Amino acid sequence: MCQQGKICVLNVGREKVCCFGVFLFVFLLYLICYITGMRGSCIIIPCRFSYSRSQPAGLRVIWYLLTNGYSPVFDESQNVNSKFSGITSLTGSVRKGNCSLKIERLEMSHSQDRLYPWVDNNPITSYYTAQEPQFSITDIPREGEQSRVSCNVRHTCISDPPTLTISGILGADCTVDTLVSDGIWERKVERTWTVKEDDQSVKCTVSYRGGQTAKSELRLNVECTSDLLGHVQGNSEGRVPQTIPGGCL
Repeated sequence: MCQQGKICVLNVGREKVCCFGVFLFVFLLYLICYITGMRGSCIIIPCRFSYSRSQPAGLRVIWYLLTNGYSPVFDESQNVNSKFSGITSLTGSVRKGNCSLKIERLEMSHSQDRLYPWVDNNPITSYYTAQEPQFSITDIPREGEQSRVSCNVRHTCISDPPTLTISGILGADCTVDTLVSDGIWERKVERTWTVKEDDQSVKCTVSYRGGQTAKSELRLNVECTSDLLGHVQGNSEGRVPQTIPGGCL
C-alpha cells in the first residue's frame, strides 16, 4: 500500500502497476501498488483519502494524466483526454473518502501512462473587490463605562493577512487570527474603549496587499446615565439612575 499521495503507472498486459510519491497538502491519499490490467478488459485503481480535520462538503475528485500540462482523464465537469474519453468513472462514494478510478476497454496505448488523483474542495477564485468586514458589539454602550466592538474578515493568506483598522473611538486593540477551515482564516480586531456621550459611530476598514479596501460602519446608540433624572429630592433611599438612549441631559 502506497501512502502520502501517488502517481500510478499503467502497465497494460503486465502484472505490476507502480506508484511514485508526490505530496498533497491537507489530506492523506492511499493507492494500491500492484494490480493486473489486461488489454480489452477493465482496471480499477483503488484509492482512498482522509482529511486531517473534518472533511469538507462538496468534494470534487479529478484524475489526471501526468504530462507537461494538466490533462484530465476523469472529471465530471470538463472534457477529458481523448485516450480516456468515455471509459473512466469513479467506483465509490467520494463522501466516504473513496476516489477509486475505473478504466474500461484498456488498450496497449494506455501502457506506461502515469495517472494521479486530486481531491478539490476549494477551487481558486480571485476577487478584485474586497468583502466588507463584519462588525459586532458585546453589549449596549453606556456613558462612562467600558465597552467592546469587534471587526473581522476572512482571508486565505496567513503569511500576509489583511489589515483591519478601527476608527471613530479611541481604545486598546487585541488582534486574533483563527483557522476557520482548510485554507480559510479569520482575522479579528477587538477594541475596548470608555464610552463617551458624543460617540456616534465606529468604522472598520480592511486593506489588502493588492490595494483593495472595504469599509463597514456601526452606529452607536449610547445610553447616558443622568444622576439628575435618577435623583428624587427628599427621598433618603435614593433612586436608581435612569438611562436614556440616544443622548444625555
